[in-house]
Amino acid sequence: MPSLNAFIIGFIFISLLLYIVVRFVLNEQQLYKLKYTVYVCIVMTAAIVLQPVFILRARNAYNIRLAALLLNPIFGLFGIRYKVKNGQVLDKDEPCVCVANHQSSIDFIGMMHLWPEHIRYCTILAKKELIWAGPFGISSWFAGLEFIDRKNRERSSETMRHVINKIQTKSLRLWVFPEGIYICK
Repeated sequence: MPSLNAFIIGFIFISLLLYIVVRFVLNEQQLYKLKYTVYVCIVMTAAIVLQPVFILRARNAYNIRLAALLLNPIFGLFGIRYKVKNGQVLDKDEPCVCVANHQSSIDFIGMMHLWPEHIRYCTILAKKELIWAGPFGISSWFAGLEFIDRKNRERSSETMRHVINKIQTKSLRLWVFPEGIYICK
């Protein structure tokens, strides 16, 4: 029992010290970098934790929804608030293409916010380089993301034909960040 009390006192002391450093010592830029580092660590850890589940139903677009259900409560700790307008447009269970402006990897938080309630059965079109992003890339592949080779027009056109076929036959939705994607003819 004494070791448990020492652990609790130590935990409280370290938590208090971290709070003081974060609240009163770090400037805004340092705080942003700290939050971004924590964000990346959370995403990578979730990717590792979810891989066994994703493998059980590999390449299934519902895996992304499962990731969102796990990550949204954690992302809520960052204090980001959302206001979704006209979300009912996304509630229909019909195939569609969601086109989004891409600014940074933090866009992932906003995407995950929409997934459980509005998006559900949807995959993401991502640049093929993302598959090499450690555990995140591997989990992304198992989660059913479609990777496109933005530097090879023929391969990107082939990928798009494959994705369009899945959209039509499986009533799948597709989330696209159009920057750098070649349009197939």
